[in-house]
Amino acid sequence: RLLSCLFRYYVRMRSEIEKVNFQKNRNVLVVDDDTLILERYREILEPESDSFINSILSDSTDSNVLQDDLNFSIDTADQGHLALQQVKRALMADEHYAVVFLDMRMPPGWDGAKTAKEIRKLDPNLLIVIVTAFSDSDIRKLRIELGGDVLFMRKPFESDELYLLASSLCESWDRHHFNDELIFRLKDSVDEHKKKQQELEQLTDELSAANVMQSGLQEEIRQKVDELAKIAVHDELTGLLNRRGFNERMAQELDRANREKGHLALLYLDLDGFKPVNDNIGHTAGDEVLKVFSKRLLDTVRKYDLAFRIGGDEFAVLLINIHDLEVVKRLVDRIIEQTKKAIVVDEQEVVIGVSVGVALFPEHAVELEGLIQIADNAMYQAKEEGKGRFVIASLD
Repeated sequence: RLLSCLFRYYVRMRSEIEKVNFQKNRNVLVVDDDTLILERYREILEPESDSFINSILSDSTDSNVLQDDLNFSIDTADQGHLALQQVKRALMADEHYAVVFLDMRMPPGWDGAKTAKEIRKLDPNLLIVIVTAFSDSDIRKLRIELGGDVLFMRKPFESDELYLLASSLCESWDRHHFNDELIFRLKDSVDEHKKKQQELEQLTDELSAANVMQSGLQEEIRQKVDELAKIAVHDELTGLLNRRGFNERMAQELDRANREKGHLALLYLDLDGFKPVNDNIGHTAGDEVLKVFSKRLLDTVRKYDLAFRIGGDEFAVLLINIHDLEVVKRLVDRIIEQTKKAIVVDEQEVVIGVSVGVALFPEHAVELEGLIQIADNAMYQAKEEGKGRFVIASLD
């Protein structure tokens, strides 16, 4: 519902932008070697009736504006090199794509990662979404390889998820290009009316009114962005910082530790015995177990430490101001002991465990990628040694 409210808000903003005749970009390129999936994209992004849009934004009072604002123009390709050719043609015709959705596997040609790299060379402003069924660990490696500006969407995707994501990214593309376009058009207008003083004064009055309108819009945008920013970095289920929050806060804390010559400990945690909970009791029970574990985790670490849900049943903790390795050991022992306590779900007792890998800053690494890799490897070593324990990476 929050995304729905934001789209209605952006539509109001776009209606004001249209007073300067700004051309919206709803050009979307879809790349997949499966023709049935390409057809599915068209069914979702180019629906034959308004019922699908209305089902997403059912309480909007601006249905005509919404339908016009959310109409997409879809092009498709079944191989990565063909998609690159279409991006070239679009750039030459000055008809840029706003978003491209790339399937990760497209035999026998390029995969999604290779295609994304080649497209990025041509059009740095094109927003790229890789659609994949890969695991979280595989996606993490791809994100490091491709950079943080490439988005990922899980297969299979829901219709409203795809529709709202495409709408949001097109809107993002528009906002990025709006200021340059506005300045360019205003300059043309001023040049055209230099010889006509009366028309120039009229244009000045219009610009003054636009500035007043923009001031009000900027404040409204700031409030919405603040609200969205908070949601964007927190996991909806557990309330912990999510993967995006992990990347942002880790960068901040590493920078501070570098400046202040501080010491940190990164813990990578993976729950033991969680999959049978989902399989035997159900996902609702699994969600309850994740929430209880997250609360226990927050109650166990110190108030200035940071806890994250990386994805699924993978978590991370950043211990701050660590000057004694014994402090790390005691905290990790407490986390493991708290995790072992039974959790009652639907009148059933559930017992899980946790395996923990520990990497130290700056002893093991000073870069985020290095710390993650070392802590992740130590966590898998803990699992191999019998689970329900922790391993501090060696300094060899």
